[in-house]
Amino acid sequence: MKMIKQIVFAIVSIVCCSKINAQVVTTSGKSILVNGKKYIIKGTCYSPTKVGDQFFNYPDFGANNEFFAKDIQLMKAACINTIRTYYPIFDEARLDQLHAAGIKVISHFPRVDLRSAVNSPDKYEMVNGTYKNYINRYKNHPAILMWCFGNEENYYPSLNPNWYTELEAAANWVHANDPNHPVTTANGEVPTRDIILNICPSVDVWGANIYRYATANTPLGEYGSNGGTKPFWYSEIGVDSYNKNISREDEQSQVEGFKRIWADIQFSLDNNQVCSGATFFNWTDEWWKSGSPSVHNSRGSAPNGAFFPDQQTDEEYYGILRQDRTPKLAYYFLQSLWSNDCVSSLPATFVLEDFECNRHLGYLNYDGEFEIVANPRSSSLINNSASCVKYTRAS
Repeated sequence: MKMIKQIVFAIVSIVCCSKINAQVVTTSGKSILVNGKKYIIKGTCYSPTKVGDQFFNYPDFGANNEFFAKDIQLMKAACINTIRTYYPIFDEARLDQLHAAGIKVISHFPRVDLRSAVNSPDKYEMVNGTYKNYINRYKNHPAILMWCFGNEENYYPSLNPNWYTELEAAANWVHANDPNHPVTTANGEVPTRDIILNICPSVDVWGANIYRYATANTPLGEYGSNGGTKPFWYSEIGVDSYNKNISREDEQSQVEGFKRIWADIQFSLDNNQVCSGATFFNWTDEWWKSGSPSVHNSRGSAPNGAFFPDQQTDEEYYGILRQDRTPKLAYYFLQSLWSNDCVSSLPATFVLEDFECNRHLGYLNYDGEFEIVANPRSSSLINNSASCVKYTRAS
């Protein structure tokens, strides 16, 4: 019976993803390569919870996610090339949509899948080895960039005393069964020298969730000092949009934080250092993190006073979009920052704003048309000086 199951699963794996060509993702020195070409992660963390939902009842990447098509459209317009998930996308049609939009997936496997609203066959986790089924099925899908194991598991040593041993075992299994995709993890902060060199030498790309004011430079230096020579990416980094100093949202400060972070990343890229980019946290605001999931709460704590600009982390305001998919200024900043790499994918007529001039005039509507409008949420920031326009392309 076991042999029959293996044969059936092998047939399913061959059928899955056979209609589109797989891609080879490797690492070479400090770089991630896709089909031999250096790949820079320009991405976002994607966990599409809805208002009123708890995280453990979501995310649903299947037919019930009414925002998925809109999200892809907005991602493509912002020139986002990568998403990092917190659970695998088990709907192949969703992977197909992402691939068609030129968006790759860093597919995450939790150590334990605690979601109550997801059926067991769609849970792929580390402790019971079901992640292997997912990898065997989707390892030929061209949307896959890397396999990511665990999110900040090192913060819970009492629950996961053997975490890094488990991570190393998973990496070795992937190398034996899928040589075409690297193994990564979302470590809480920069891993130590012993972890990098001795305990988990089989991890191909190190990822770290970093929240230190608005900088990305110091962690890169620490990674190198700890013996890190393999590619490195920020699996989470960002700034929230709520400012307790003025008791309201402050989108401009969020943009300023993003600017500082990416400037450090760009310096690393320009100087051929280890950084391979980032998935900014987060795609949308998450209302479930503090208090009622039906209320958008502004509260939080900041260890070591490390959060920009008010020394407070407002966990429910990290999105570059709101729950209704209205973009914040940070969305447009990333769009203007990354636009030169995907201009051909944008509409024929558009304007990208230079945020040094505090302009905020454009957005992509859900019909795929770029409209030039005044954002009613940020009308005070509008500056009509034509010299502020960074890039214009007309049909």
